[in-house]
Amino acid sequence: MPNKFTMEMSICQAENGFSLDELVKKFTDAFENKAFAEILKMNLPLTQEVLMHRIFNNSSNQQCCPDGHLTLNGSFERRIRTSLGEFKMDFWRVRCSKCGKTFAPLAKFIGLERYQTKSNELEKLVIEAVSGTNYRRAVKDLERDGKLPVSFHTAHGWVMRSDCDEINISPQTVLWLFCF
Repeated sequence: MPNKFTMEMSICQAENGFSLDELVKKFTDAFENKAFAEILKMNLPLTQEVLMHRIFNNSSNQQCCPDGHLTLNGSFERRIRTSLGEFKMDFWRVRCSKCGKTFAPLAKFIGLERYQTKSNELEKLVIEAVSGTNYRRAVKDLERDGKLPVSFHTAHGWVMRSDCDEINISPQTVLWLFCF
């Protein structure tokens, strides 16, 4: 499913000059903070349209019942937070004519759980940052690195609800800990 994106950029130059460093910084900010998030926001609706086209043309294997067929059954809006940024998106819902089950094909396709509002990669970044320092410092470091700002209270909640306490420690690490 290849997609091609084009980007248009408006530039307003200062009349009295500017430094190369300033120009590079502004381009970096625009590219890192805006471009990736916008491309993500454009790609997900396109993917959703392709999935729906496949479902309604019976070329998809997302049927829940062998004899049923899927029909469009409204939509819902979800706010999603990723390390690239935060955005809102409408997920289309379909309904099986035989059993009545409803689901969102795109959410199922990208592995988004029912009430999930953050990507797993953002949660992993926060947990890794917090594991080395305290919550406030970790959140500041992530924000400085250009990631989505997360409050330390939210970061704490994510860490406490995660299953990161089940991390297996390798035997080499255990030996190193006892040698100290």
